[in-house]
Amino acid sequence: MGNAYPTYRLVLMGLGAGLALAMHLVIERTPLGALVRATVADRDMVSAVGIDARRVRAGVFVAGSILATTAGVLGSPIYNARPGLDSTILILALVVVVIGGLGSVRGALVAALLIGQIESTGRVLFSELASFLLFGALAVVLALRPRGLFAAPLGNRS
Repeated sequence: MGNAYPTYRLVLMGLGAGLALAMHLVIERTPLGALVRATVADRDMVSAVGIDARRVRAGVFVAGSILATTAGVLGSPIYNARPGLDSTILILALVVVVIGGLGSVRGALVAALLIGQIESTGRVLFSELASFLLFGALAVVLALRPRGLFAAPLGNRS
């Protein structure tokens, strides 16, 4: 629309979309994803068929840590590393998970896009009230759908 947009941010959006698609395909369409979903749903049953559920959970933790580290490294030029940045990111992550619904990759993606739009619009239009808009969206979702927008069915989450 006649305005310049930073190439780095466009590349990040492309990488984010690619990673989201890859995560969806792995979790929903592969035997590894089925194993992860089964471990989340019923750890005891997975153990009963001879699979070490602790190793599966450890593998998921390692994969999540790698993705989080990658996001931190790629996002550092935008957020500028500073004291207190961890709290900011953790609060945003908490809001995304709660709005999206526990156990839902699709919910996390939709919630992240929604929160990104709310935060960006809030900072541009109402810079002093941006945090209130963010938590206001969280309150509205919790009031209307307490388990989140795309919450996974309740299962054995012990």
